[in-house]
Amino acid sequence: MTPLKVWHGKADLPKVFWIFGVVGEMIVGLPFLALLLALTDVPDNETASLLMVYLIAVLFYTCWIFVGIWRCAGNYDNDNGLKQVARFCVLAGSFIFVIFIWQILFAAT
Repeated sequence: MTPLKVWHGKADLPKVFWIFGVVGEMIVGLPFLALLLALTDVPDNETASLLMVYLIAVLFYTCWIFVGIWRCAGNYDNDNGLKQVARFCVLAGSFIFVIFIWQILFAAT
């Protein structure tokens, strides 16, 4: 399963959803959340720059996996409800992610 297969929706939805969507988002997102909680104040410009680079990486990963899950759901033939659950999770996750990014970039100032 290559990143391009996921992006184009040609990968297996259950694997993409659980491995890249659930586990992958935890691996990518939880360290960033832990850093934000640990740093009440950014000590210097270098740390702030590193956090922004990490935030951009998380943003790219999240966009990639949300698009991939959405497209894989569209190509999923099994009618066990996973298609609808996956698309609902993408919509809910997108809403939460936008609010999270908004809070980091604008509300903290």
